Amino acid sequence: MPELYLLLMKMSLADETPSALAARHAIAGLSYQHLGQHKTAAMHQTKSLRALQTVIGRLAAGDLEATQALRAMAASMLLNIFETLNFDRSPLHWTIFFCGCKKILNLFHVPHTTYEGDPALILDWIFYHDTLYKFSERHWYPRHPRLVQLAKQEKIISKAKLSPMRHIILPITGCSLHLLVLLSQIVDAVHDRTDPRHLSPSHLATIHSLEQQLSALTQLPSNRISAALNADDNKHAHEPAAGLPPEESAETRQAELYRLAAHIYLLRVARAAPPTDPTVLALVDKALDLLRRSSPGCSRPWPLFVVALEARTDAQRRVVSDALRDGLARRPLGNLQIVRRMVHAAWVQIDLHAESGTGEDVMGVYNTVVSGLRVPPSFT
Repeated sequence: MPELYLLLMKMSLADETPSALAARHAIAGLSYQHLGQHKTAAMHQTKSLRALQTVIGRLAAGDLEATQALRAMAASMLLNIFETLNFDRSPLHWTIFFCGCKKILNLFHVPHTTYEGDPALILDWIFYHDTLYKFSERHWYPRHPRLVQLAKQEKIISKAKLSPMRHIILPITGCSLHLLVLLSQIVDAVHDRTDPRHLSPSHLATIHSLEQQLSALTQLPSNRISAALNADDNKHAHEPAAGLPPEESAETRQAELYRLAAHIYLLRVARAAPPTDPTVLALVDKALDLLRRSSPGCSRPWPLFVVALEARTDAQRRVVSDALRDGLARRPLGNLQIVRRMVHAAWVQIDLHAESGTGEDVMGVYNTVVSGLRVPPSFT
């Protein structure tokens, strides 16, 4: 995510205003945390928080420019990430900072608007976290009030509904905005097994519609933006250039893994399909094949987690373990460490079900391993 890194550095070094200082100290806190200097990291976190409180005070008074608001959102996101990576030590909860970020965003966002440049970059970053936090909330028990509130809030997207840019694979997310929109809808389609809506005719119709959309989804690599925007047929000016299949690359493999994982999750958790379902087996085989062929590997926690919970044989689990190892080598400060812990716990649960012959509802496995941590995990 070099574009985002450069933007955050530019924001933090822009001037000596509280919004820039908030971003600067948040970056310093993350840096010292990465170095294992936790006291110094906490000191910078405190300074960032104080600066951010000053910005929020000015916001409440109506004295805040758009540039300052953008920096404040960036600082809130950085403090949020600091907490997700420091969840074993800190008494704070990452939702404090993410809820604050969303409040600022809601004040400045104009609905049905397509944003470009720096604002789009920050909005896409927030939307990515917002979608995956919604997934975490769905499987976290007992339900945290802030997470429930976040999950219910409307998701803010940088591109208007019919914009072809929604089909572009973004470096920040590893997939397209359209895929994230579908994932948010898929999480909404997951009901408790005792819920009267579960597998009702309307529920099955929703699942079928989401399946069709996932099957037809095209995600274009970022270097094909012009192809998406200049489709030959004007009738399809708002659709991806379907006649131009994306080339095989690390970027497209990762986006395809997201799509496969979303489809697997839809069938296994929303529809409660068994692991032996032929469609599920075919999707899992494709996902594992992608992981085998991906080099240096996938470093995105969410699709790895979903695919890992479908690995039953030793050979399949070796593929997942290798992908987790390679991902951790690339992102040692990310959330893959937590995901690896949850994957191993899930495999134990799945094996116990298999040995006892009691059968397995994978939603129960999701609920158990996600709720097994001190705070709701982040899959970003």
